[in-house]
Amino acid sequence: MLAVVVADVEIEGEYHLERRQFGSTPAQLRVLAEWLLEQEVEEVVMESTAQYWKPVWGALERHWKPVCQKREGAGRMSGTLHLAQAQSNRARRGRKNDFADAERLVKRLVAQELTLSFVPDPEQRLWRTVTRTKYQLTCNRVRLQNRLEALLVATLDACHVCQPSPHWLGLYAYPETVRRSGLWNSQFVGGPSISGSDFARVDELVAASSI
Repeated sequence: MLAVVVADVEIEGEYHLERRQFGSTPAQLRVLAEWLLEQEVEEVVMESTAQYWKPVWGALERHWKPVCQKREGAGRMSGTLHLAQAQSNRARRGRKNDFADAERLVKRLVAQELTLSFVPDPEQRLWRTVTRTKYQLTCNRVRLQNRLEALLVATLDACHVCQPSPHWLGLYAYPETVRRSGLWNSQFVGGPSISGSDFARVDELVAASSI
């Protein structure tokens, strides 16, 4: 549920506040954007509570901001979205109320008492998402390779048929695990090995992978 308050901050004296509640579904957020346009709202401020502000921000960025900026008589700040840090809009202990928080946001924005966060434009946010996703996929791939290497090392160590050549320089290595296992990488020696069915499953995954 979204508690929304609209106020005309250009009038002198006490603000006239209009309060409404909206759902958080895409359809309800579209209704919110249309209602803000009907009310001729010029600026919007919201609190950055966890990740819940992002769908609201995205909906207003798509359905409210462009129309507001192209409207006749639009000013320099028309269609501006503000994201306030929750710490700067704290109320006294025991006074938590959604509509009261929304009213306090409006008043503190006018008084320039809010700490506002920078939100990049949609294209920059998209590139950031793509970069982070690519980085995460790369990390997952490296982690999978390391796990597979560990299993292969343990499997080769358990294999009594695969013995190193008598001329292998590792036989003169200082670590006993290298000399005993016949493997330069002895980090995972003694770990769980791969069975025949596991190798078959690896072949299936490699065949089905597009990487």
